[in-house]
Amino acid sequence: MTDLSPAKIGKALHQSLRAAGVKWIRYVVTDVSNQIRCKVIDITTRQIEENPELILHGAMAATCINGLKTHLDSIAYGSASESELMMPNVETLHVLPYALTHATMYCTNFYAPGQVSDLCTRAFLQKQISSAQAAGIYFTVGVEIEFILTKNGEPISTRNFMDDVKLNDGQDFIDEVVDMLKAQRNACSPIEIIHAESGHGQYELVVRYSWNPMEIADSIITIRRTIHAAAKQHGYKATFLPKPILDTTGSGMHLHLSFSDAFHGENKLPGDNKHGLSEVASSMIMGVVKHLPALVAITQPTPNSYQRMKAGYWTGHKQSWAIEDKESAVRVCKDFSSQLLT
Repeated sequence: MTDLSPAKIGKALHQSLRAAGVKWIRYVVTDVSNQIRCKVIDITTRQIEENPELILHGAMAATCINGLKTHLDSIAYGSASESELMMPNVETLHVLPYALTHATMYCTNFYAPGQVSDLCTRAFLQKQISSAQAAGIYFTVGVEIEFILTKNGEPISTRNFMDDVKLNDGQDFIDEVVDMLKAQRNACSPIEIIHAESGHGQYELVVRYSWNPMEIADSIITIRRTIHAAAKQHGYKATFLPKPILDTTGSGMHLHLSFSDAFHGENKLPGDNKHGLSEVASSMIMGVVKHLPALVAITQPTPNSYQRMKAGYWTGHKQSWAIEDKESAVRVCKDFSSQLLT
């Protein structure tokens, strides 16, 4: 029988990482305001050399990271005590192609052994996935990620949506980003489509859908980290800020959802009601629309988010749903070939 004890796994990981030239491991979490935070350990120390399973023990973080502001670190009332353990998910381990002496793992936060943090975004997502599957609902998720590139404070291009010259302006950067993402394939779904967006210096990456929502969540973090790092190497600054330039289109992230009643099952969104939706799909859509005012506390956590949410910018600013309407918060799409809702 294969020995999969923590000691054996830790030793194997340590040997593999050191053989690859890795000296550091970054333990990464995403907080409730969508900031990516990390702590780093040195795996070349004598302590790790003698006890490599410590790699699996994660890193401690102050509980206050869940209450820090998005624009600065300020101490929240009552945050002087308590810590959380950032416990790594080993299946997300990968070497960073833009920092080859660093590997990384995405973590789940724990208050205590066996007690997951209420504010751990990864644990919260896993809870929702499990709850949906217990009800016989399996989500398929895809995502479109928009960002803006600037150089010396100015957008690298002022050309328009899907403009070929604008794509050329950022092509070397985009090529490198995609190559880096392919090198992190166990933490990122493939990029399917790339195009220039409407905003000055703005581009969009379309990520292939996955039957595993957690895989898409990991992909989003991997893509954001990689774009920031690649931009720095090219002398650019990348921003995902919703509205960095007030007189041009801002950046958002479009989430595509469909669902079935089994893993890799048939899409259950289309149905036979007057709108062409199934009963379950109608219920899901109306649930999202009803609770949208509460959801925006998470999906739009900064004042700048609301600079973007205006009519005429395809931002989904209306608390409504519609078929193929980019002004509605929930846009139901049609399959081009079958013309069924999808």
